Amino acid sequence: AAMESKLPGDQASARAAQLAAALDTALSACANASFALRLSLPHGGAGVRACTYADEGRTLLTGATDNLVRVWPSAPPLGGDPAPCAVLAAHESVRGTAGVQALLPLPGGEVASAGRDGKVCVWDASDTAGRGAVQPAPLAVLRGHGDGRGQEVSNKTTI
Repeated sequence: AAMESKLPGDQASARAAQLAAALDTALSACANASFALRLSLPHGGAGVRACTYADEGRTLLTGATDNLVRVWPSAPPLGGDPAPCAVLAAHESVRGTAGVQALLPLPGGEVASAGRDGKVCVWDASDTAGRGAVQPAPLAVLRGHGDGRGQEVSNKTTI
C-alpha cells in the first residue's frame, strides 16, 4: 500500500525535494571521508548475519552462518587477536540451510537468537565466564517458527 501524505501536493513535493537534497549532502560528505577499520572480529570464515549489543551495552553479540552466536566485550582491546568471551551453540544445519539470522536483546541481559533451523533460542548473554567456552545450553528454545502458516522456511521458500 502506498503511504499517504498529510501535506498538500505542493508542500509534499517541496519537502521531498528538501529531504533528497539533505541526503545528497550527507552522502557526498561520506564519499569524501576516509574510514579506518579499527578491529575485525574473527568468525573462522563464517559470514556474520546479525549483531546486537546486550547486557546494557557491555557485550556485543554476533550471529553467523556457522550457527554460532559469539559474545564479545563491547570495547575489545585494539591490539592482539580478539577472542570471544563466550560461544553459544544450539542452532543446527537443517536441509542444507544454516545460520543465525537475527539477534534481539531482552531485559535482564538475555538475548534471543533466531536461526535458519526454525529455532528461537534465549541466552543469558551476561554469563560470559570461561573465556571462549561454549555455553552448555540456552535458557529456552522455541521450535518451529516459520512463515506464519506453521510451514518451515528454507532457502528455496519465498514468503
